[in-house]
Amino acid sequence: GADWSKYKPTPTHCFIKLLEDKNILFKHVTQNIDTLDLKAGVSEEKSIAAHGDLRSAECSKCKREHPIK
Repeated sequence: GADWSKYKPTPTHCFIKLLEDKNILFKHVTQNIDTLDLKAGVSEEKSIAAHGDLRSAECSKCKREHPIK
């Protein structure tokens, strides 16, 4: 698998965090699965990953969540 730890948040991710810090971010909806928004400091409560993310996976048969590794 890819080593996602080498990727860093962009200025846009940091801007979204700034909006949250200023209490003007209602929700952050992303189609990205890289979790760079969370790495920038955006809270999990404000972030919605529309297509899931790379932190965990769900078995299509038993529906249990498992770590990506």
